[in-house]
Amino acid sequence: ASTMKAVDARYVEQVVAKIERIGKQFFPRDAGRKLYGKPRVAIAIYSDGSIRDIKILQSSGNLVLDAKTKDIVSRAAPFAPFPKEVRKERDVLELIRTFSYTGRGVSSF
Repeated sequence: ASTMKAVDARYVEQVVAKIERIGKQFFPRDAGRKLYGKPRVAIAIYSDGSIRDIKILQSSGNLVLDAKTKDIVSRAAPFAPFPKEVRKERDVLELIRTFSYTGRGVSSF
């Protein structure tokens, strides 16, 4: 079980790194101005790396930023297929992340 968790964690790190990279490339803007905030998002990924669903769990308070966050996640897909060890355990992996858009860039936790 602990090995599975380590494999899951590595996969999640790769997914998150790709989303953050795309977020930096397509930093959310509205009318030419950067948008800042912290939407909390649930991302469900199928074992082939495609996205099943993206939901805003907690709004940033800015509906445009929330929509652009979903767009960034969509742009980052598809992700790598799950490692064999993970596919044996599950068909869908759900991540819950808070994306933070600040003057320093994009990060998540």
